[in-house]
Amino acid sequence: MPTTPNPSPNDDVMDGDLTITTVHADGVTTVAVVGEVDLATADQLSTAGLEAVAVRPRALVVDLTAVPFMDSTGLGHLSRVLAAAYPAPAKVLISSPRLATLFRVTGMANAVEVQQVS
Repeated sequence: MPTTPNPSPNDDVMDGDLTITTVHADGVTTVAVVGEVDLATADQLSTAGLEAVAVRPRALVVDLTAVPFMDSTGLGHLSRVLAAAYPAPAKVLISSPRLATLFRVTGMANAVEVQQVS
């Protein structure tokens, strides 16, 4: 479902096995992703993420705690969203050990705040 230039507090994008929910509250935009982010779904992440940062939030949180797998394509699209949010601080929430390894090995953990949650 496309969002409008003045998105409502909650915008959902669902396609296949990937669900992305965007919430704008008190200047902080949270993009929550559920499902695997790979070659087939990465475009959805960048589309929703770029729409979310278009409102120029004070801060961005990308919640990947419900993402069990992300490939390099997904990581590239996430990087694009995080770059578009600059200079707003960004934080990525993860729970998967697999994603923790991906962020560490690629150096992404040095480029953005990554918080491991249970």
